[in-house]
Amino acid sequence: MRPSLFVTDITYDANCTAGDQQQGGQAYDPVAIFGTWKSATGNTPDADPPGGFNYWYLTSNADPIPPSVNAQCPCITTTDGVTTCPASGPAEKGYGTEVRYETALVSGHSYRLQIMVHDGDATQDGEAAEACVYFCAGTGLCVPLNCADYPAGTCGPQPDGCAGLTANCGDCNACAH
Repeated sequence: MRPSLFVTDITYDANCTAGDQQQGGQAYDPVAIFGTWKSATGNTPDADPPGGFNYWYLTSNADPIPPSVNAQCPCITTTDGVTTCPASGPAEKGYGTEVRYETALVSGHSYRLQIMVHDGDATQDGEAAEACVYFCAGTGLCVPLNCADYPAGTCGPQPDGCAGLTANCGDCNACAH
């Protein structure tokens, strides 16, 4: 029920899933959580956090909320200091959380980062959620691999390590002289 990160190195195989949760990959626990997160004892959710919605206030240590998220979950503080999130019922989006992870990555390698979470409420359509992002470690700019980066004799289309593109390393059926 805790938020978990799963990491797969896809530098040489964009279709690799070895580190994913579904393949038994290692779960990384958060090193910091900001905002509201509902805990559990074993597999039983604890009571809702006290004080109700945090209205996306994540403390001064958290990163700023991206505009794209704020547009989906708008919370408004009026001039009299009252904060509300327009909507009601299941559409209410008054909770927010930032989760941080630390893991060792190889500079220049591409990764798929898979996040698994559970909303913690088994009584009201409780469900798990998954999201994946692609990331190149180091500068953040992926440097495509070329055929010289692969072992000698590698041929055919090979993943270039950058979000599923390929490098053509020659005809595998060609005769070698």
